[in-house]
Amino acid sequence: MFNGGRMRKRRVWAVGVAFLSVFGAYAGSPYWAARQLRVAAASGDIDAIEQLVDFPAVRESLKSQLTVMLTNKMNEDPNLKGNPFAGFGMMLMPTMINNMVDGFVTPDAISAMATQGKVAKNIKSEGSDSKVTYKYGYRGINRFGVAIKNREKPDERALTFVFDRRGLFSWRLVRIQMPPELLKPAA
Repeated sequence: MFNGGRMRKRRVWAVGVAFLSVFGAYAGSPYWAARQLRVAAASGDIDAIEQLVDFPAVRESLKSQLTVMLTNKMNEDPNLKGNPFAGFGMMLMPTMINNMVDGFVTPDAISAMATQGKVAKNIKSEGSDSKVTYKYGYRGINRFGVAIKNREKPDERALTFVFDRRGLFSWRLVRIQMPPELLKPAA
């Protein structure tokens, strides 16, 4: 009887340890995915980046952000009010944005954003992320964000990579939130 109690305690402990291990892996998996993306970006591992990024979702996200941003800018510009060509420009804008984003969102560009914390003119990764800081956090049980901020520009808002859960332990980058100042041309 005494031996049966010990066996029961061992089973309870084993089940508890197994539960904590699975929960730890479940909760820690987005941090691991974000780290994998950072390492792949720093080393220029294009194949790993392609596995971690849902490129169609990232492209659609950027297209909608840019469309809203440019539409607002055109509507607020006093020089465009009453301009007959402004409406024509608004009609062409979605096509221009689609072509621009489709050509821009590549593994090299994602790598540069992850290591430099900015939309870089030279989209070749510098191989080091010492110029940026990373802030991690859940946005929901199946969504995780990584704010990437360039230390050289402390006044700018962070570029944010948003990951979605795919299965129990797998995550993919599905959105890049761009602050408006990151999209302005450098002086």
